[in-house]
Amino acid sequence: MKLKALIFILFILALAISCSESPTGPDDPLDRFIASVSLGSDTLITNLTEPIVISFHLNMDRQSVEEAFSVEPAFDYNMHWTTFPICNPNDSTCYPEFYMLYIYPEEPFVPNTTYHCVIDSSAHDIIGDHLPQPFEFEFTTEASKLMRITAEYDGVDTLDAFPRAIKLWFNNSIELSTIQEPFTTSPAFDYELYGISDKKNAFEYRITSPLQSQTEYQIIIDAEIFDTHENKVLTEIEGGFTTGKLAIIYYYPNPGVNLKDTYPIIQIRFNTVMDRQATQDAFSFNDGVIEIPGEFVWFTDKALQYFPDFELTAGETYTFLVTTSASDTYGATLEDAFSYSFTL
Repeated sequence: MKLKALIFILFILALAISCSESPTGPDDPLDRFIASVSLGSDTLITNLTEPIVISFHLNMDRQSVEEAFSVEPAFDYNMHWTTFPICNPNDSTCYPEFYMLYIYPEEPFVPNTTYHCVIDSSAHDIIGDHLPQPFEFEFTTEASKLMRITAEYDGVDTLDAFPRAIKLWFNNSIELSTIQEPFTTSPAFDYELYGISDKKNAFEYRITSPLQSQTEYQIIIDAEIFDTHENKVLTEIEGGFTTGKLAIIYYYPNPGVNLKDTYPIIQIRFNTVMDRQATQDAFSFNDGVIEIPGEFVWFTDKALQYFPDFELTAGETYTFLVTTSASDTYGATLEDAFSYSFTL
């Protein structure tokens, strides 16, 4: 029990040390009230859609703080309060360590602009103690720019690196209509554009055509892009990805199934779009002696089902096989044959 108490005390001390660098300066009387201001990188806001966060040591009268806040140049904003709790590991009781005010801009900040913020001395805590003097701080915004390009994967497809989409992330809001075709790819592929953030700063280009296996794709931004303030967006980065090998990523029945159904449905899923006829020709299902006829049904371009024509026999062992002649739409084939046996 004493050890837990000691750990708790050390944690509190460590937190106090980490927050000891005051935004107001050494020995400033505002230190009693103001803990920190979060603006991204020092006084530079790198993401023009993110909030300003002001942390207080004391439980402030929220209305007085909100009415005391002002900023030049002015922008429309919403305010939200929350607390950062500290919990006692001995009894799980918690209390607020910081009282945090989030100031969300309704529209993105203007790029390359210096904002001057003030909380005047009319702000006070819940027992009526006022700020001893106005609290002032400044921040300067960056230019609008493309932050990163990422390849996005879906579930088990990540095992062999066939992305389902390309995402573009900006530090400012962009109108969807202005970035229909912002880049070229080599080799080329087809895609559809979707906005994925209510801040209009993230977009997904969902890949709608098959990708070649074991191929390096380069993505180059070659069109001018403008933010919602009509400022040109910096796009001095490139992206890309490399696809993996054609592979089987799921099959049924599998070792995790206690199969009792005498009319089983064989399922095989690949990590890319397959040549259906070549894949069906590469598939076989047998009882160790004879081939068992059945019907193929493709429920996606990457996944097939096989329905045996007749009921199987309980206690018998059956095997399904996919040879290396199974191929995708570009003609790439499986590196190794696949087989699995199960007993009813």
